[in-house]
Amino acid sequence: MQHSYIIVSNFKERKNFMFTKRTLFFIFIAFQFILAQGGGKYKMPGTGVILGEVIHADTGNPIEYASISLINKKSNEVVTGQLTDDRGVFVFQELKKGYYFIEINFMGFESWRSEEINITKTSNRNNIGTIQLKSKLLEGAEVNITEKKEIYEFEADKLVYNPDNDIVATTGSAEDVLNRAPMVTVDQDGEVQLRGNSNVNILVDGRKNRIDLANISGSQIEKVEVITSASAKYDPEGMAGIINIVLKKGSSDGFNGNIKLNGNHNKYYSLDKMHGLSAYGNYRKGKFNFFSSLAMNNKFGNRGGFRNTITTYTDNEGINPIRIDSIFYNYGTDTERNNINARFGLDYNFMDDITLTNEFKISTRNKNSLTIQEYQAIPESWGEDFPMTETSIGEEGSDGNFDLDYLFELDKEYKDPGKSLNFSFRLDRGDDNEISALLDNQEEQYELIEFIDEEQEIEIDFSYKQSLNNKSKIEFGYDGQLIDNQNSMNFDGATIDQSIADQIIDNTFLFKRDIHAVFVEYENQLNDYFSIKPSIRLAIVDRDV
Repeated sequence: MQHSYIIVSNFKERKNFMFTKRTLFFIFIAFQFILAQGGGKYKMPGTGVILGEVIHADTGNPIEYASISLINKKSNEVVTGQLTDDRGVFVFQELKKGYYFIEINFMGFESWRSEEINITKTSNRNNIGTIQLKSKLLEGAEVNITEKKEIYEFEADKLVYNPDNDIVATTGSAEDVLNRAPMVTVDQDGEVQLRGNSNVNILVDGRKNRIDLANISGSQIEKVEVITSASAKYDPEGMAGIINIVLKKGSSDGFNGNIKLNGNHNKYYSLDKMHGLSAYGNYRKGKFNFFSSLAMNNKFGNRGGFRNTITTYTDNEGINPIRIDSIFYNYGTDTERNNINARFGLDYNFMDDITLTNEFKISTRNKNSLTIQEYQAIPESWGEDFPMTETSIGEEGSDGNFDLDYLFELDKEYKDPGKSLNFSFRLDRGDDNEISALLDNQEEQYELIEFIDEEQEIEIDFSYKQSLNNKSKIEFGYDGQLIDNQNSMNFDGATIDQSIADQIIDNTFLFKRDIHAVFVEYENQLNDYFSIKPSIRLAIVDRDV
């Protein structure tokens, strides 16, 4: 009996347990039914996701804080919105089934609207990819948005001069701009000195310059980089330092440009002899960017001076003067320089981050100078030959000096602004003719020297730069220079009346030089005031003279 009681008791306990479980189940179903009929405020979230990335169409850099709006197609109302993060990324989550649009707005850029996006049970994750926003011009009746650079900027290895806000510099030529740059001086003959030393390497857009600086208009110059301690990236030519002139290239859509006329006046010459014209134009449309420039300059210079040389003759003991001779020189020089320079090219955005550039340059130059020197001897007992006059005539480019330059360049940009890749090929061909004559009126003698120079140069450059972190980066590359140069000098000297026969000397000089160099440089910004930039360069030189 006790055994049966246990069995019945266990049965009752199990029956009670089953009743409790069934009751809870019905309560749960009833609760869900009430929620489905709107009896509660809680609603099940959606499972749809829409994400994407926003970048600058020109630079490829991410755009932070762009406004992203999610719009319901049926009601055409904004469901929700957010801003892009520092990577340009946005994500909409827990979206219900339906049709949506994404609209992106950011100041200074054209608005963007997506195609129809359908969120379904089977297709609930939509990655619309990378959206490229294009820049647009901002116009306002009372508000102008402009960028103003500091006149002087200091970097780890150079000083940068921005001449845009210097009206005195931009109305002249590159010589006038350099004269305003720190530590740089240019004399009236166009010779450039850096910290008083003329052994300076002058580059245009990072490449060796063969064009007369008077040929480059100041309005075409974007900036001047003065590098007093050059790294291994640069050719060691120019022990005083390097001056790199960076020319402008337009980046705005459509057509833009400018034309400038300039003139000078002083007590020697006026506008009829000292004037110039510079024009710059740029047209950008889609993947193409056409750019061109023209500069014409006439310059006159006048320089005069005097000097006195004294020669003292003494006795054998070197104490008592026997005779003192003095010759006084008085001279004046007039110089005229005429220059024409034309530049035109095309940028093609082969891909969103790769730009191909083809550029042509042509320039001509002519220089004439006349120097007259008079000298008077004291004592005049030397004879009636004094005073005497000597005339020197210099002519450069009488047969048409010219320089032709072709450049091909490939630039690849990355989302990381500290990362870049560049390759360039440059071919330069130029002729330089000079004639100088020295006429001695007293002796009726003359000397005529003709110098002819023909040069061809090929430059091949490759460089790759990579950021290691926020404060350091590394760069390495190749630099090739192939020069084939030939020059000749012809000398002819005689008396005017041919009492002394012509003395004719001819000299021809052939020069070939190939340089192949590789370099590596590392830069680390230690703090706001100090940085280091160690570098190394290995070069192989093959010279044939």
